[in-house]
Amino acid sequence: MRGTGVHIPPLAHRHDEQPERACDDAREALDLLEITWYATGMERVRDVRRTLTPWQHERCVRDLDDQLYRWSTTVSALGR
Repeated sequence: MRGTGVHIPPLAHRHDEQPERACDDAREALDLLEITWYATGMERVRDVRRTLTPWQHERCVRDLDDQLYRWSTTVSALGR
């Protein structure tokens, strides 16, 4: 049987001055994590979000924050 894995490469360094692209990549990574969870992938998404602090009021960053919030509430609910 072959394993199915999802690889999310480090993303944070690829998005200097490109917040929309960074958000798109992070949201795509979150979609992949819904299929196959792994902690390193989530950490990479969080790394991207940290790099987006200068653009925190942009719509794409707020949308990413919303998606990350939904993730955290889901994970919290599962831990109960």
